Amino acid sequence: MSAPMLLKSQDILSNQGVPEWLSREYALFRSKVLDDEFPCYFVTAAERAGHLRYPTSTRTGVICL
Repeated sequence: MSAPMLLKSQDILSNQGVPEWLSREYALFRSKVLDDEFPCYFVTAAERAGHLRYPTSTRTGVICL
């Protein structure tokens, strides 16, 4: 990943071209958002449908979210 971009959940879940920590932290985020107790219906529905985007940018080889 060399340029700023918006990632979809599938981009992160495929684990291709993203750092291991990003995949791991996204999995934690996703598990919380998809939990039935999560208070925001709209975020849960958007995540399930794959509509959310996750911005990234690089700075000296480090991906910053």
